[in-house]
Amino acid sequence: MHILLTNDDSIGSPGLRLVADLLTTLGHRVHVVAPQRDWSGQSQSISMSGVLHADPARGWTTASAWAVDGSPADCVRVAVALLGLTPDLVVAGMNLGSNLGSSIYRSATVGATREAALAGWPALALSGPLPLPAPESVRRHLPSLLALALDQRGALVNVNWPDGPGPHRVMVPPAWDTLIERPVARPADDRGTVTITMERAMRRPSPDDATDVGALAAGLVAVSVLPVLPAPATAGRTPMCVGGSIAAPRNREREATHGTT
Repeated sequence: MHILLTNDDSIGSPGLRLVADLLTTLGHRVHVVAPQRDWSGQSQSISMSGVLHADPARGWTTASAWAVDGSPADCVRVAVALLGLTPDLVVAGMNLGSNLGSSIYRSATVGATREAALAGWPALALSGPLPLPAPESVRRHLPSLLALALDQRGALVNVNWPDGPGPHRVMVPPAWDTLIERPVARPADDRGTVTITMERAMRRPSPDDATDVGALAAGLVAVSVLPVLPAPATAGRTPMCVGGSIAAPRNREREATHGTT
């Protein structure tokens, strides 16, 4: 299988090399197209005009690798022209840090996979703690995660590893109310410049919380299938798209699949 691999932490990230090496050992043909610099928190930003440059990345032996002076989403967009092929699957990561709850909309790791899914390619986003999870833990789950991503239409798969071995995984929805951000303006300085800072707080996770945050608190690998676009409203209700099928809104407490794998 031809896999396009990118990330948002840059071409030099150890998480990128971890996934590239594991995919190669599983027998896949891996093509790395990653940004030259860190694009964390830049979501699905793209270059609307101008010229992008791609340079062969040094020090890669297990995969062909290119460094692009654009965003992770740009890397996905230029990969076809750069490589002359259409990937069977796009993988982003492993991100250095979790992408959970509402932060998935800020994540450029998830943004790259959303760009891929919009182009019609199956997409898988991988994120982990620092230090990164052990290779054997990632390898244990990777084949089934690849298969899950390949089975999606109109959705991407977002995966987060917990601290520790993560022996089991669970399908859960994102915890949308986890991140609280509040802009705080400081008094103006002598030049009249006002400094504004963002105060961030995370809701304290509970292992009993049937969301991605709760799964990590319980030491489980959290797997979420995320719709790429909202489904159109029908009969006055807003349906949701999960794994390519349309379903009516459900109680969030019941959305999690409690069985572990």
